[in-house]
Amino acid sequence: MPRIPTSALRKACAIDALLPRLLAPCRDLRAAQNELRWLREHVDKVAEARRAHGDTVSKSAFLRDLVKQRASGKPLQYLLGTEFFGDLEIRCRPGVLIPRQDTATAVQRLVRLVRKAQNLSSELRVLDLCTGTGCIPLLFHHELYAARADIELRALGIDISDKALRLADHNHDRLRRDKTWADKGSMRYMQADVLANPFADAIANRGRVAVSTALRHARLPHIWDILISNPPYISPAGYWKTTTRSVRGFEPKLALVPPLKTGNSDAEHGDRFYLPILNIAIEVEAKIVLLEVADLDQALRVARAAQALRLFDGIEIWREQPDEPDSPSPETAGFRVLGQGNARSVVCWRGTGAAWLGKSERACAYEDVALPDASLGARFQVAPVSGLHQSEMLHPYWVKHLNEQQKAVKHNVWRDLETTAVRPDVPEERPVNRLTTEERKERIIQEYLNGSTLRTITDAWGITPCTLYRYLDRSSVQTRGYPKRLTKEQQKLLVQYYKDGWKMKAIADVFKIHPSTVHMYLDRCSVPRRPGRGKRFVLNEEQHRQLVQYYKDGWTMEAIADTLGICKSTGYKYLDRPLGSLTESKNPLHEKRSRTRRRSASETVEVKHK
Repeated sequence: MPRIPTSALRKACAIDALLPRLLAPCRDLRAAQNELRWLREHVDKVAEARRAHGDTVSKSAFLRDLVKQRASGKPLQYLLGTEFFGDLEIRCRPGVLIPRQDTATAVQRLVRLVRKAQNLSSELRVLDLCTGTGCIPLLFHHELYAARADIELRALGIDISDKALRLADHNHDRLRRDKTWADKGSMRYMQADVLANPFADAIANRGRVAVSTALRHARLPHIWDILISNPPYISPAGYWKTTTRSVRGFEPKLALVPPLKTGNSDAEHGDRFYLPILNIAIEVEAKIVLLEVADLDQALRVARAAQALRLFDGIEIWREQPDEPDSPSPETAGFRVLGQGNARSVVCWRGTGAAWLGKSERACAYEDVALPDASLGARFQVAPVSGLHQSEMLHPYWVKHLNEQQKAVKHNVWRDLETTAVRPDVPEERPVNRLTTEERKERIIQEYLNGSTLRTITDAWGITPCTLYRYLDRSSVQTRGYPKRLTKEQQKLLVQYYKDGWKMKAIADVFKIHPSTVHMYLDRCSVPRRPGRGKRFVLNEEQHRQLVQYYKDGWTMEAIADTLGICKSTGYKYLDRPLGSLTESKNPLHEKRSRTRRRSASETVEVKHK
């Protein structure tokens, strides 16, 4: 980084004593003056708000502290707490990516095109992946209702970060209080992982929930009209070459660089999110897909990946200023590039999405595919379909070719494809379940007998574990693992073991059941519990003094817990209680402790938790 000229420092010092410290992050005197003015306005606003609550603050000290943080490289948006995204002022907090105006420009252009469509459905569903601050759904909501009040918008933002989702909810609630249009439509945010495999179990996904699984569990629609995403797209090498020190030091790397995967090249690391997002677009049957990218090279890679799916009718690349006249070379590698500046977005559409974007002619985004011959149907199982029109059985690409063929050829192709259960290279837009209820149960039971895990079966068939166990019980299939029921003799033996002093773990191992199931049978048999493990157990004053004395004598907490019949966490909680305080509350575990309470050294024990 070049050094700041001495003349610039002298000129800045002559204007304001705080201005030279802002030259390092701003690198420009005019930009430093603007930031200093914004910081002063922020200090005045905060001081006025605190004064209204009876608090005072030193403006000069507060301003110097903000300038010091900004000089260290902390983003101005984190200091001010907000950033403009289009016409909206979005809250920003450390740990969540700051919204960029390039993203707002692409979203505004998309909304302007969509809201002009005459054939727009009465309910428009927008899905935003990697939502961050929730700025994209909020801006889409604002721009749409600025011109179309007759549309019911249903927006959903998905992110893996808890901190980002809390900030997105805060931005939504804040705009609902300040803006009248924010009450229209519906908007919510949900946690899910774009990279999680929807067909893998919880161990393989490391506890993360896939997008399709989260939609199903939340009982949300599985069909969405528009999919927008600004995913992490910076490669590991580009992270150190293209980002500034302020970005690397303060903004979350999780939102900038995809997780590393062994065996991938640097470019493949940066593109890791795009193929899963395109697969999600296929699952939700998105008509329009808008993906933000870093540069033209990455835009071409993403466009080729979308083209290889042979699903979209058209693909375009939008630059930073897509509304400006096109560059001298409007097409690059077969894809149309709109606007001026750096390439920032890839737009894909299919079906009615072409009309929504104002595309008069349907430009297929994939190469011509030869029609299948008559021998195609014999290579697959015959699956006759009744009650469906022929146009509902075919992909729109086949319909387009059929309309251009002669009637005789068209009839032969219809006959061949009616006997075809699987169409090669043409994904189904909406899978149709043609199995009866009994066939469905037989398939589920067979998968269980073949060794499929419980999570895999429930996610694949969209049922709950209780439903799966009900199918297995009705079919007299022995479940794997612990049995669910004990006979009367086994229950009597379980109670006897418990009365003889057996531990819960030992009883559970003998009968091959879970320890919680042991508690269930004890409750059914009305067996009084042994003291020591229940939440309702309370030490009396004498036992409390014994616990404190044992601890002073050097006993381990495990030995104290076994002696008094309590768990270790209960022992630590009683050590935090002053001696003689048990008469105030019968259950000190349910009483909220005050952190500011001072205890006498002779009556308390200082416990250091490591």
